[in-house]
Amino acid sequence: MLGKQLINLILIKVFRPDKFNPIAYQIVKTVLGEECTEDYTVDFKSAIIACKSKEPILLSSAPGFDPSFKVEQLSK
Repeated sequence: MLGKQLINLILIKVFRPDKFNPIAYQIVKTVLGEECTEDYTVDFKSAIIACKSKEPILLSSAPGFDPSFKVEQLSK
């Protein structure tokens, strides 16, 4: 099911880029759950401590916001 949704998302990006963001939001909400689309701030340090060393961490942010400086600070 996810594969079909991703193919549809790619087609929408190509043919209807104006519809991409709302549909991508719906797919993220469906796959990762409703709580992943809520607005909240995460303490990176406590999130990394809570994860195992080989678990991937998904970070998302609002358009125009670049949190890479926070990640770099934490890695130091």
